[in-house]
Amino acid sequence: MLDELDDMDDDFDEDQYEEELEELEDEFDDGMDILDDELEALEKMYEKAMRENNSELASGIKEQVSAIIVQKEEKIQEFREKILAVVEHIDFGAIDKDLEDLEDDFDDDREAYLLQEQHEVEKELIEGKYEALDDEIDDLEDVYEDLIDANKFDEAAELLTQIEALEEERKTARREKTEALKELREKVRAKYTKDELDELDDISEILEELYEDIVILPVESVLARGKNIRFDTPPVIKAGRTLVPVRAITEAFGAHLTWEGEERRVTIEREGTVIILVIDNDVAKVNGQDVKIDVPATLMNQRTVVPVRFILENLGLILDWDAATKTIGIEEGTQ
Repeated sequence: MLDELDDMDDDFDEDQYEEELEELEDEFDDGMDILDDELEALEKMYEKAMRENNSELASGIKEQVSAIIVQKEEKIQEFREKILAVVEHIDFGAIDKDLEDLEDDFDDDREAYLLQEQHEVEKELIEGKYEALDDEIDDLEDVYEDLIDANKFDEAAELLTQIEALEEERKTARREKTEALKELREKVRAKYTKDELDELDDISEILEELYEDIVILPVESVLARGKNIRFDTPPVIKAGRTLVPVRAITEAFGAHLTWEGEERRVTIEREGTVIILVIDNDVAKVNGQDVKIDVPATLMNQRTVVPVRFILENLGLILDWDAATKTIGIEEGTQ
């Protein structure tokens, strides 16, 4: 909120509020991190329940997940009230800004976040169901082949009926996942203004003219749960590898980025990992070790774009490519 005020008036000084607001933000982040950890644990429990065909347990877990979403909403509301208590004595008239406008902006952001989080959770549960069905089908197909080899055709026929029923369930789960991803992509795209999207379209046309060997991806093709990734240059596919603007990705996940113009070198640091890439050089360094990469970092629209899988996996993040919707999902964690 104060950042927005600072942007609107050069004379506005937020230093007097900085310490108190940072404490509030740290407290809020710690509380949300706890809820995120609980959600992640429940999502894993849900997948396990699905693998064990325990529908009653799975249903109970979904109820717990809904309860945590409510807790998140309550925590955001609490955070809102504490922020307002800090800034309530500001003379908004002096900077030509109405406090109600800021409250409305906050409320809009809150609603957008909660809606997206709900879609994220639904997608995770659907993925858990899909993966459980996928593994169960694989296991039964192995058994089916063993039965055929043993000339137990009657048992194999019964098992085949079971497999076909599970395959229908898997198809349904796949459709549900596709719809969930589409909804998430729409939420991400809605965060951009019309002018921003028009500018991205113009940049895309220029890039397509300059590079014949690339495929432009919409900005909503990259999803990161709980992170706000904003691109000013679209992601692209080149030589079968996805390249993304490095700053957008690294900032979203708290990495430190250094650009050395003369050397055309970018350094990325996160939690003890250091990655160094040189523009158009297919050898990168990870913690001092040379690593060959399929597609080097390059400059597009005066932005450094890097191979996203190489960067994310070396930073300890998980990347999931959904071919059906051409969507990249990014999560915290290790492979």
